Amino acid sequence: MEFFAPVAPVDGEFVVRKRAVSAFVGTELERLLHVRDISTLALAGSVTNFAVEGTARDASDRGYRVIVLEDCCETVSDEWQAFSMTQILPLVALVVTAAEFADALRG
Repeated sequence: MEFFAPVAPVDGEFVVRKRAVSAFVGTELERLLHVRDISTLALAGSVTNFAVEGTARDASDRGYRVIVLEDCCETVSDEWQAFSMTQILPLVALVVTAAEFADALRG
C-alpha cells in the first residue's frame, strides 16, 4: 500500500484497508479503536457523498464522536460536496476545516 509522504503512518499507527462503503464493514477497525480506547474519529477522503458519509453514519451509529475535515474531502461536483457538508454530514458529525481541527488539537 502506498501513502502520500506527509500523511504516511508512523510507528505505532495502524492501517485499515477499506473494502466497503463504511470503513467498519469487513475490517478490524472497530476492534483496533476499542483496544486503543479511541472514541473520536476525524474523517477525510474522496467521494464525500458516498464513502465519507457512509463511514461517518456508521461511526455515529456505533457511538463514536465523528469529525469531518471539510477541506480534506472531495466528490464529483461542487454541488454534491456542498450538499453533503451542509445538509447530510452535520446530522452525524461535526464538520470543520483542517485548520480548525489543527487549532483545536493545539488547544
